[in-house]
Amino acid sequence: MIEVSNVFGGGFDKKKYFDLVHCFNGIQKFQGILSNPDMSYMGTLEKLNNEICNFVSARQCAINLFDGTELVTICSTRKEANGERKKIDDASPYSKVFASATPSMLKSKISDADYREMLKKKPGLSRSTMLIPLTTFSNECFGIIVLTDKKINDKLDFFEQGDLNQLSIAANMISPTLFWYTREGETRKNAEMKDDMLHAVIHDLKSPVFCLKKTLEEEKNLPERVPHDLDLLYNRVVNSLDISRVQGGKLKINKEFIHVKQLLDEVIQNLAIYTDYYKVTIEVDDIDENEGFDGDPDLMLRVFENLFTNAIKHSGVENGGTGSMKIKPESGVSEIVVSIYDTGTGVPDTFKTMIFEKFTQLKSISGSSGIGLSFCKLIAEAHEGRIEVEDNKPQGSIFKLIIPFAAEEDEEDEEEKKNKQSKKIALAPVNL
Repeated sequence: MIEVSNVFGGGFDKKKYFDLVHCFNGIQKFQGILSNPDMSYMGTLEKLNNEICNFVSARQCAINLFDGTELVTICSTRKEANGERKKIDDASPYSKVFASATPSMLKSKISDADYREMLKKKPGLSRSTMLIPLTTFSNECFGIIVLTDKKINDKLDFFEQGDLNQLSIAANMISPTLFWYTREGETRKNAEMKDDMLHAVIHDLKSPVFCLKKTLEEEKNLPERVPHDLDLLYNRVVNSLDISRVQGGKLKINKEFIHVKQLLDEVIQNLAIYTDYYKVTIEVDDIDENEGFDGDPDLMLRVFENLFTNAIKHSGVENGGTGSMKIKPESGVSEIVVSIYDTGTGVPDTFKTMIFEKFTQLKSISGSSGIGLSFCKLIAEAHEGRIEVEDNKPQGSIFKLIIPFAAEEDEEDEEEKKNKQSKKIALAPVNL
């Protein structure tokens, strides 16, 4: 088993940090797929298998489970391989992985030209292979993920140690959930079993963040943003869990008065590393310090962090944006609205509704799990509000988070009502 601290410890640099973000984004995406109750059993496995393949840019990927002395392919990007059985004996490359629960990487010295010719006759061949064990909580191997050839554009290349490390960590985090999922099959839709899976997901997600924090506590000269950025990363990871809780009516909303200016300042500070990385400037319209609304501070912070992160990414010059975005909070008669203007490539009309559905993502930006806007929409609705999206002419999109004022008690006099209403303000979202 590869530990997070062994891969990302021993010094800090920007590449290591963004490799870490990629790793945890992968865990978030994989767990989100496994916890989606709306997909069929095979549909879930196929989507998971494809995402694992994309995670390391592999040509082929297959999820295999042990059955006695054989390894059975339950899902492969090469459809004809589904159901194949491989004997596990001393001569098999899988036997050592099975016995030690340790990942392995195999390479062949076949030339690129010869290998391509061989693939025409036997598409199942491999010149570069990663064998990633799937283990239970007790570290017993119950299956192996087999990945074939790194594919960059049209070029077939060899996997690197970094690919093995990152996927091993991700697989280690999702293995207990996958073990439960493959054992229970279609019966996972049973309400009690969904709760069990939710607890397994929470366990899987908390462990790597805790391990990483412990590792970084021993590092010196770290940018002071890093520990807080890890908290932000964790918040993004658990969005998928809270989606399930909201839909199941189990997410508790703890409302209190939230000052909008204070909230927006905190979000902008939290996301400074992203504005620096994407070279985006944020313009914020003036807001009275007393303006605010009734809401759950933690959930609303996460909503805005999701929306701002989307706007920052889309507004980045490298993603087709102009390098700038704008935040405009407004207080109306019966609701408050915070509008987030990005300057990206915009959202096509056909996607304006679909982007709020789970696992829907625009292809213009990579690294998105497709659950952020779904989370934002559900939290807005839990506050009796809504999210709207429209075009930002000449370029980009405007996401608006709209929250109604709380109903006032009849006993209160008109002046007190006006004073309370003047303190409430509007919120608006962004896009993932």
